[in-house]
Amino acid sequence: MSAGLGDLWRAVGPVRAQPVRRHAVRGAPEVGQPGKDAVWVPTPAVLLEEMLDMARVGPGDRLLDLGAGDGRILIAAARRGAHAVGIEYDPQLVRLARRNVREAGVADRVRVRCGDLFETDLGQADVITFYLLPHLNLRLRPALLGLAPGTRLVSQSFGMGDWRPDAQVVRDGRSAFFWAVPADVQGEWWVEYADGAPWQRWHLRQRYQYVEGEVHSSEGCARLRAGRLRGAAMEFVLGRLGGGRRHYRGQVAGDSMRGICVMPDGSCRAWSAARVAR
Repeated sequence: MSAGLGDLWRAVGPVRAQPVRRHAVRGAPEVGQPGKDAVWVPTPAVLLEEMLDMARVGPGDRLLDLGAGDGRILIAAARRGAHAVGIEYDPQLVRLARRNVREAGVADRVRVRCGDLFETDLGQADVITFYLLPHLNLRLRPALLGLAPGTRLVSQSFGMGDWRPDAQVVRDGRSAFFWAVPADVQGEWWVEYADGAPWQRWHLRQRYQYVEGEVHSSEGCARLRAGRLRGAAMEFVLGRLGGGRRHYRGQVAGDSMRGICVMPDGSCRAWSAARVAR
């Protein structure tokens, strides 16, 4: 990997959210100009703000823009109080983005680096934005899935194959997609309840943010339903509608989980789980 992004983010000073303003781009290269992995197509202002809204970008966030272009996403993020770092392969666009950042008055909270996005350390970002062709999204996907649960991802125009987005917007014929990186819950879990209720074993199977599986206990076996991950938060349901459904909610931390179970009568049971096998 090239120089760590942590140093770039540490170089950005304290920030305050500012009113969102449209940034005029001057001296930009031609739309469709070819680059190393993609062509340059600027993001429309209305879609840009929707993208940042979906990712809930705000003060203190560390945003990484892969393919920073003229810097408009970095500038918009900085105006919301974020620390922003852009990676751009084209030296001409790097110079343009740096100039636009200075002219926008946010140079103290934005850095633009000339480099290859596939050689960039993604691990310290809270939010990652990108506008790449579909085959490049798929190439990037394994690295994104390995990031910390809850890392927020926004792609313009193209999805990531069979990894369904958590949200999507369309503005003026252009689309943007949002994902929160899901925790890894695949495997077998031993579950205990704080009130001494019977133990359980959960056999969980995961497909991105969706979870299915079975719950085994001294009372028998039941199939879990509506299993879903939102970052490190997991929820699912046991039982059928009208038949005593139990709603589970919890937080994943590596090989452990903690949460509550809402019983049919509305009471709550605290539970904890440990992964015993993958």
